Amino acid sequence: MAVRHGHTLRRAALIAAAGLVFAGVTTQSVTVADPGCLPVGSVGTPEVTVDESDAGLTAFAPASVALPEQVYFRTMTESFNRRWAFATRDGQVYVKAAAALGGWRMVALPGCLAGTITGVSADDDEVMMIDRDGRFITMDHALSAPRDWNWSSRYGTPLWTGPGNTLPPGASTWSWSVLSSNEDHRWTDTAGNEHPVGGAKVSHVFALTHGGSRIQYVDPWLPVDHSYEMGTPLGGRFQAVALSTSASTSLVVNRYGDFYTRLYDFDISGADKVFFRYSYEDQRGLPEAPDMLSERVDPRFAAIQLPAPDWVAQPKVPGEITDRISIHRTGPGSAARELRVEGRDGGRTGFWRKMLTDESWTFVATINRFPVRHWRTRR
Repeated sequence: MAVRHGHTLRRAALIAAAGLVFAGVTTQSVTVADPGCLPVGSVGTPEVTVDESDAGLTAFAPASVALPEQVYFRTMTESFNRRWAFATRDGQVYVKAAAALGGWRMVALPGCLAGTITGVSADDDEVMMIDRDGRFITMDHALSAPRDWNWSSRYGTPLWTGPGNTLPPGASTWSWSVLSSNEDHRWTDTAGNEHPVGGAKVSHVFALTHGGSRIQYVDPWLPVDHSYEMGTPLGGRFQAVALSTSASTSLVVNRYGDFYTRLYDFDISGADKVFFRYSYEDQRGLPEAPDMLSERVDPRFAAIQLPAPDWVAQPKVPGEITDRISIHRTGPGSAARELRVEGRDGGRTGFWRKMLTDESWTFVATINRFPVRHWRTRR
Protein backbone atom coordinates (compact mmCIF):
# COMPACT_ATOMS: atom_id res chain seq x y z
CA MET A 1 0.00 0.00 0.00
CA ALA A 2 1.15 3.48 -0.64
CA VAL A 3 1.16 6.64 1.43
CA ARG A 4 0.18 5.08 4.71
CA HIS A 5 3.18 4.28 6.89
CA GLY A 6 3.24 7.36 9.10
CA HIS A 7 3.66 7.75 12.81
CA THR A 8 0.94 6.62 15.17
CA LEU A 9 -1.00 9.86 15.41
CA ARG A 10 -1.06 10.47 11.68
CA ARG A 11 -2.02 6.88 10.99
CA ALA A 12 -4.81 7.12 13.55
CA ALA A 13 -6.10 10.22 11.82
CA LEU A 14 -6.06 8.44 8.48
CA ILE A 15 -7.88 5.46 9.92
CA ALA A 16 -10.49 7.74 11.45
CA ALA A 17 -10.91 9.43 8.08
CA ALA A 18 -11.21 6.05 6.43
CA GLY A 19 -13.97 5.16 8.87
CA LEU A 20 -15.92 8.20 7.77
CA VAL A 21 -15.40 7.27 4.14
CA PHE A 22 -16.50 3.67 4.79
CA ALA A 23 -19.67 4.96 6.38
CA GLY A 24 -20.41 7.00 3.28
CA VAL A 25 -19.79 4.33 0.65
CA THR A 26 -23.14 4.12 -1.08
CA THR A 27 -22.28 4.73 -4.73
CA GLN A 28 -22.46 1.71 -6.98
CA SER A 29 -19.10 0.77 -8.56
CA VAL A 30 -18.93 0.05 -12.25
CA THR A 31 -16.34 -2.66 -11.48
CA VAL A 32 -18.75 -4.83 -9.50
CA ALA A 33 -20.78 -7.25 -11.58
CA ASP A 34 -23.79 -7.44 -9.30
CA PRO A 35 -25.11 -4.01 -8.20
CA GLY A 36 -26.60 -5.69 -5.15
CA CYS A 37 -23.18 -6.95 -4.02
CA LEU A 38 -20.98 -4.20 -2.60
CA PRO A 39 -19.32 -5.76 0.45
CA VAL A 40 -17.42 -3.12 2.44
CA GLY A 41 -15.56 -5.37 4.89
CA SER A 42 -12.72 -4.44 7.25
CA VAL A 43 -9.72 -4.80 4.94
CA GLY A 44 -7.36 -1.83 5.16
CA THR A 45 -8.03 -1.25 8.85
CA PRO A 46 -5.69 -2.41 11.66
CA GLU A 47 -5.82 -5.97 12.95
CA VAL A 48 -6.96 -5.36 16.51
CA THR A 49 -7.21 -8.96 17.69
CA VAL A 50 -6.51 -12.38 16.17
CA ASP A 51 -8.48 -15.48 17.14
CA GLU A 52 -6.08 -18.44 16.95
CA SER A 53 -8.93 -20.94 17.17
CA ASP A 54 -10.79 -22.53 14.24
CA ALA A 55 -14.16 -21.16 15.38
CA GLY A 56 -16.60 -21.14 12.51
CA LEU A 57 -14.77 -23.72 10.40
CA THR A 58 -17.25 -26.51 11.02
CA ALA A 59 -20.07 -24.24 9.86
CA PHE A 60 -18.65 -24.62 6.35
CA ALA A 61 -19.92 -27.66 4.44
CA PRO A 62 -17.37 -30.42 3.71
CA ALA A 63 -15.95 -30.17 0.19
CA SER A 64 -17.57 -32.40 -2.40
CA VAL A 65 -14.94 -31.85 -5.13
CA ALA A 66 -11.50 -33.38 -5.59
CA LEU A 67 -8.78 -31.28 -3.93
CA PRO A 68 -5.12 -32.00 -3.10
CA GLU A 69 -4.27 -33.33 0.34
CA GLN A 70 -1.67 -30.60 0.69
CA VAL A 71 -0.96 -27.26 -1.01
CA TYR A 72 2.74 -26.79 -1.71
CA PHE A 73 2.62 -23.77 -4.02
CA ARG A 74 1.04 -20.34 -3.96
CA THR A 75 -0.58 -20.18 -7.39
CA MET A 76 -3.59 -18.43 -8.94
CA THR A 77 -6.00 -21.18 -7.83
CA GLU A 78 -4.34 -22.65 -4.72
CA SER A 79 -2.60 -20.73 -1.97
CA PHE A 80 -1.78 -20.59 1.73
CA ASN A 81 -0.63 -18.47 4.65
CA ARG A 82 0.84 -19.81 7.88
CA ARG A 83 -2.58 -20.95 9.15
CA TRP A 84 -4.86 -21.80 6.24
CA ALA A 85 -4.75 -23.26 2.74
CA PHE A 86 -7.22 -22.06 0.10
CA ALA A 87 -8.32 -23.33 -3.30
CA THR A 88 -10.91 -22.39 -5.88
CA ARG A 89 -12.86 -24.76 -8.11
CA ASP A 90 -15.95 -24.09 -10.24
CA GLY A 91 -16.47 -20.61 -8.80
CA GLN A 92 -16.33 -21.69 -5.16
CA VAL A 93 -13.59 -21.25 -2.53
CA TYR A 94 -12.39 -24.02 -0.23
CA VAL A 95 -10.30 -23.96 2.94
CA LYS A 96 -8.45 -26.31 5.27
CA ALA A 97 -5.84 -25.99 7.98
CA ALA A 98 -2.52 -25.44 6.18
CA ALA A 99 -0.72 -28.18 8.11
CA ALA A 100 -3.49 -30.76 7.77
CA LEU A 101 -3.72 -33.43 5.10
CA GLY A 102 -7.12 -32.97 3.53
CA GLY A 103 -10.17 -31.88 5.49
CA TRP A 104 -11.32 -29.28 2.95
CA ARG A 105 -14.51 -27.30 3.51
CA MET A 106 -16.40 -24.90 1.23
CA VAL A 107 -16.17 -21.28 2.38
CA ALA A 108 -19.56 -19.62 2.80
CA LEU A 109 -19.15 -16.68 0.44
CA PRO A 110 -21.66 -13.82 0.25
CA GLY A 111 -24.47 -15.00 -1.99
CA CYS A 112 -23.63 -12.64 -4.85
CA LEU A 113 -20.03 -13.95 -4.93
CA ALA A 114 -20.78 -17.66 -4.74
CA GLY A 115 -19.98 -19.37 -8.02
CA THR A 116 -18.09 -16.36 -9.43
CA ILE A 117 -14.54 -16.81 -8.05
CA THR A 118 -11.86 -17.97 -10.48
CA GLY A 119 -8.66 -17.05 -8.61
CA VAL A 120 -7.36 -16.98 -5.06
CA SER A 121 -4.06 -15.85 -3.53
CA ALA A 122 -3.36 -15.68 0.22
CA ASP A 123 -0.61 -13.77 2.00
CA ASP A 124 -0.42 -12.70 5.62
CA ASP A 125 -3.92 -11.90 6.94
CA GLU A 126 -5.52 -11.11 3.57
CA VAL A 127 -6.79 -13.23 0.68
CA MET A 128 -7.25 -11.76 -2.77
CA MET A 129 -9.96 -13.35 -4.89
CA ILE A 130 -10.60 -12.70 -8.58
CA ASP A 131 -14.08 -13.12 -10.04
CA ARG A 132 -14.90 -14.29 -13.55
CA ASP A 133 -14.57 -10.70 -14.84
CA GLY A 134 -11.15 -10.17 -13.24
CA ARG A 135 -12.51 -8.00 -10.42
CA PHE A 136 -10.80 -7.89 -7.02
CA ILE A 137 -12.58 -9.21 -3.93
CA THR A 138 -10.46 -9.10 -0.73
CA MET A 139 -11.06 -11.32 2.30
CA ASP A 140 -9.77 -9.95 5.61
CA HIS A 141 -8.67 -11.53 8.94
CA ALA A 142 -7.25 -14.56 7.12
CA LEU A 143 -4.94 -15.41 10.06
CA SER A 144 -7.88 -15.41 12.44
CA ALA A 145 -10.76 -17.85 12.96
CA PRO A 146 -13.13 -18.33 10.01
CA ARG A 147 -15.97 -16.67 11.91
CA ASP A 148 -14.00 -13.38 11.66
CA TRP A 149 -13.55 -13.49 7.89
CA ASN A 150 -15.25 -10.81 5.80
CA TRP A 151 -15.12 -9.58 2.21
CA SER A 152 -14.70 -6.26 0.45
CA SER A 153 -15.03 -5.03 -3.13
CA ARG A 154 -13.32 -1.73 -2.19
CA TYR A 155 -10.05 -0.90 -3.95
CA GLY A 156 -8.25 2.34 -4.76
CA THR A 157 -8.12 5.91 -3.42
CA PRO A 158 -8.92 7.23 -0.94
CA LEU A 159 -7.51 4.93 1.75
CA TRP A 160 -8.62 1.65 0.15
CA THR A 161 -12.22 2.89 -0.18
CA GLY A 162 -12.23 3.28 -3.96
CA PRO A 163 -14.82 1.79 -6.30
CA GLY A 164 -12.86 -1.38 -7.05
CA ASN A 165 -10.27 -2.56 -9.57
CA THR A 166 -9.36 -5.46 -11.83
CA LEU A 167 -6.39 -7.47 -13.01
CA PRO A 168 -4.35 -5.68 -15.70
CA PRO A 169 -5.43 -6.81 -19.18
CA GLY A 170 -3.50 -9.75 -20.56
CA ALA A 171 -2.11 -10.89 -17.20
CA SER A 172 -0.69 -14.39 -17.63
CA THR A 173 -0.20 -14.90 -13.89
CA TRP A 174 -0.64 -12.85 -10.74
CA SER A 175 0.09 -12.98 -7.01
CA TRP A 176 -1.13 -11.19 -3.87
CA SER A 177 1.58 -9.75 -1.62
CA VAL A 178 1.29 -8.37 1.92
CA LEU A 179 4.16 -6.94 3.99
CA SER A 180 3.10 -6.30 7.61
CA SER A 181 4.44 -5.21 10.96
CA ASN A 182 2.81 -8.19 12.68
CA GLU A 183 4.39 -10.87 10.48
CA ASP A 184 7.51 -9.23 9.03
CA HIS A 185 8.35 -6.50 11.59
CA ARG A 186 11.19 -4.99 9.54
CA TRP A 187 12.75 -4.99 6.07
CA THR A 188 16.33 -4.40 4.90
CA ASP A 189 17.45 -1.77 2.35
CA THR A 190 20.48 -1.81 0.03
CA ALA A 191 22.70 -0.22 2.73
CA GLY A 192 21.96 -3.15 5.04
CA ASN A 193 19.85 -1.00 7.36
CA GLU A 194 16.59 -2.31 8.74
CA HIS A 195 13.40 -0.27 8.65
CA PRO A 196 10.13 -0.91 10.52
CA VAL A 197 7.08 -1.92 8.50
CA GLY A 198 4.15 0.41 9.03
CA GLY A 199 1.13 -0.72 10.98
CA ALA A 200 -1.11 -0.33 7.93
CA LYS A 201 0.89 -2.93 5.93
CA VAL A 202 1.88 -2.88 2.25
CA SER A 203 -0.47 -4.81 -0.06
CA HIS A 204 -0.14 -5.23 -3.83
CA VAL A 205 -1.37 -7.44 -6.64
CA PHE A 206 1.66 -8.21 -8.85
CA ALA A 207 0.78 -9.31 -12.40
CA LEU A 208 2.98 -10.67 -15.19
CA THR A 209 1.87 -9.04 -18.47
CA HIS A 210 2.92 -8.33 -22.06
CA GLY A 211 4.15 -11.86 -22.71
CA GLY A 212 6.22 -11.95 -19.53
CA SER A 213 8.24 -8.82 -20.31
CA ARG A 214 6.49 -6.51 -17.82
CA ILE A 215 5.35 -6.72 -14.19
CA GLN A 216 2.48 -4.41 -13.22
CA TYR A 217 1.46 -3.91 -9.61
CA VAL A 218 -1.90 -2.70 -8.34
CA ASP A 219 -1.93 -1.08 -4.89
CA PRO A 220 -5.30 -0.64 -3.14
CA TRP A 221 -4.31 2.84 -1.91
CA LEU A 222 -3.27 4.17 -5.32
CA PRO A 223 -5.45 5.47 -8.16
CA VAL A 224 -7.67 2.92 -9.85
CA ASP A 225 -5.51 2.26 -12.89
CA HIS A 226 -2.70 -0.04 -14.02
CA SER A 227 0.06 2.55 -14.40
CA TYR A 228 2.58 1.24 -11.83
CA GLU A 229 5.28 -1.24 -12.86
CA MET A 230 8.37 -3.04 -11.61
CA GLY A 231 10.92 -3.69 -14.36
CA THR A 232 11.94 -7.28 -15.06
CA PRO A 233 15.58 -8.40 -14.58
CA LEU A 234 18.38 -7.46 -16.97
CA GLY A 235 17.06 -3.97 -17.50
CA GLY A 236 13.68 -5.26 -18.65
CA ARG A 237 15.11 -7.70 -21.19
CA PHE A 238 14.17 -10.77 -19.11
CA GLN A 239 11.05 -12.57 -20.35
CA ALA A 240 9.46 -14.41 -17.45
CA VAL A 241 7.13 -17.38 -17.78
CA ALA A 242 6.08 -17.38 -14.12
CA LEU A 243 5.83 -15.00 -11.18
CA SER A 244 5.16 -15.41 -7.46
CA THR A 245 5.28 -12.69 -4.78
CA SER A 246 5.02 -12.77 -0.99
CA ALA A 247 5.80 -10.05 1.56
CA SER A 248 7.00 -7.72 -1.23
CA THR A 249 9.58 -10.26 -2.48
CA SER A 250 9.04 -11.42 -6.07
CA LEU A 251 10.33 -14.60 -7.70
CA VAL A 252 10.46 -14.97 -11.50
CA VAL A 253 11.77 -17.65 -13.87
CA ASN A 254 12.22 -17.80 -17.64
CA ARG A 255 11.94 -20.76 -20.01
CA TYR A 256 15.61 -21.58 -19.51
CA GLY A 257 15.25 -22.05 -15.76
CA ASP A 258 16.94 -18.77 -14.76
CA PHE A 259 15.61 -17.50 -11.43
CA TYR A 260 15.66 -13.98 -10.00
CA THR A 261 14.24 -12.49 -6.79
CA ARG A 262 13.64 -8.89 -5.77
CA LEU A 263 12.43 -7.01 -2.67
CA TYR A 264 10.28 -4.21 -4.06
CA ASP A 265 6.99 -2.38 -3.54
CA PHE A 266 5.67 1.18 -3.84
CA ASP A 267 7.04 2.25 -0.47
CA ILE A 268 10.42 0.52 -0.79
CA SER A 269 10.87 1.98 -4.28
CA GLY A 270 11.25 5.54 -2.98
CA ALA A 271 7.84 6.75 -4.15
CA ASP A 272 6.15 7.28 -0.76
CA LYS A 273 7.70 10.60 0.24
CA VAL A 274 4.78 11.57 2.46
CA PHE A 275 5.63 9.09 5.18
CA PHE A 276 9.22 8.06 4.43
CA ARG A 277 12.61 9.73 4.21
CA TYR A 278 14.81 8.45 1.38
CA SER A 279 18.35 9.24 0.32
CA TYR A 280 20.78 8.46 -2.50
CA GLU A 281 23.64 9.39 -0.16
CA ASP A 282 25.45 6.48 1.48
CA GLN A 283 23.49 5.47 4.62
CA ARG A 284 25.89 2.72 5.70
CA GLY A 285 27.08 3.05 9.29
CA LEU A 286 24.27 5.39 10.35
CA PRO A 287 22.18 4.24 13.32
CA GLU A 288 18.84 2.63 12.60
CA ALA A 289 15.83 4.55 13.92
CA PRO A 290 13.91 3.06 16.87
CA ASP A 291 10.56 3.87 15.26
CA MET A 292 9.04 5.27 12.07
CA LEU A 293 8.52 8.80 13.37
CA SER A 294 12.19 9.13 14.34
CA GLU A 295 13.24 7.75 10.96
CA ARG A 296 11.02 10.23 9.14
CA VAL A 297 12.02 13.44 10.95
CA ASP A 298 15.43 12.90 12.58
CA PRO A 299 18.38 13.11 10.13
CA ARG A 300 20.69 11.49 12.68
CA PHE A 301 19.09 8.16 11.81
CA ALA A 302 19.51 6.28 8.54
CA ALA A 303 17.11 7.16 5.77
CA ILE A 304 15.92 4.49 3.35
CA GLN A 305 18.77 3.87 0.93
CA LEU A 306 18.12 4.45 -2.76
CA PRO A 307 18.09 3.04 -5.30
CA ALA A 308 15.77 0.28 -4.15
CA PRO A 309 17.03 -3.32 -4.02
CA ASP A 310 17.64 -4.74 -7.48
CA TRP A 311 17.01 -8.21 -8.85
CA VAL A 312 19.24 -10.96 -7.46
CA ALA A 313 20.12 -14.00 -9.58
CA GLN A 314 19.37 -17.31 -7.86
CA PRO A 315 21.29 -20.56 -8.58
CA LYS A 316 20.09 -23.02 -11.19
CA VAL A 317 18.13 -26.05 -10.08
CA PRO A 318 20.24 -29.22 -10.57
CA GLY A 319 17.42 -31.21 -12.09
CA GLU A 320 14.12 -31.17 -13.93
CA ILE A 321 11.57 -28.43 -13.18
CA THR A 322 8.25 -27.00 -14.38
CA ASP A 323 7.09 -23.40 -14.46
CA ARG A 324 5.09 -23.86 -11.24
CA ILE A 325 7.00 -21.63 -8.81
CA SER A 326 6.17 -20.22 -5.40
CA ILE A 327 7.58 -17.97 -2.69
CA HIS A 328 6.34 -17.48 0.87
CA ARG A 329 7.53 -15.89 4.09
CA THR A 330 8.76 -18.14 6.89
CA GLY A 331 9.28 -15.51 9.60
CA PRO A 332 10.19 -11.87 10.28
CA GLY A 333 12.77 -10.01 8.22
CA SER A 334 13.60 -9.71 4.53
CA ALA A 335 15.64 -12.93 4.36
CA ALA A 336 12.89 -15.18 5.73
CA ARG A 337 11.56 -16.35 2.37
CA GLU A 338 11.33 -19.88 0.97
CA LEU A 339 11.48 -20.48 -2.78
CA ARG A 340 9.88 -23.54 -4.37
CA VAL A 341 9.67 -24.92 -7.89
CA GLU A 342 7.91 -28.08 -8.96
CA GLY A 343 10.22 -30.69 -10.38
CA ARG A 344 11.58 -34.19 -10.49
CA ASP A 345 14.76 -35.83 -9.25
CA GLY A 346 15.81 -39.36 -10.10
CA GLY A 347 12.27 -40.37 -11.03
CA ARG A 348 10.79 -38.88 -7.85
CA THR A 349 8.22 -36.10 -8.23
CA GLY A 350 7.95 -33.17 -5.83
CA PHE A 351 9.60 -29.77 -5.56
CA TRP A 352 12.96 -28.12 -5.22
CA ARG A 353 13.28 -25.65 -2.34
CA LYS A 354 15.76 -23.19 -0.90
CA MET A 355 15.74 -20.27 1.48
CA LEU A 356 16.31 -16.91 -0.16
CA THR A 357 20.02 -16.69 0.68
CA ASP A 358 20.89 -20.41 0.42
CA GLU A 359 23.49 -21.26 -2.20
CA SER A 360 21.79 -24.43 -3.45
CA TRP A 361 18.45 -26.20 -3.83
CA THR A 362 17.29 -29.36 -2.08
CA PHE A 363 14.62 -31.77 -3.28
CA VAL A 364 11.44 -32.67 -1.41
CA ALA A 365 9.52 -35.69 -2.73
CA THR A 366 5.71 -35.54 -2.76
CA ILE A 367 2.90 -37.65 -4.16
CA ASN A 368 1.84 -34.88 -6.55
CA ARG A 369 1.79 -35.70 -10.25
CA PHE A 370 4.45 -34.26 -12.55
CA PRO A 371 2.84 -32.14 -15.30
CA VAL A 372 3.63 -32.71 -18.95
CA ARG A 373 5.12 -29.24 -19.48
CA HIS A 374 8.63 -29.18 -18.08
CA TRP A 375 12.25 -28.63 -18.99
CA ARG A 376 15.65 -29.66 -17.75
CA THR A 377 17.95 -26.98 -16.38
CA ARG A 378 21.62 -26.85 -17.14
CA ARG A 379 23.85 -28.06 -14.37
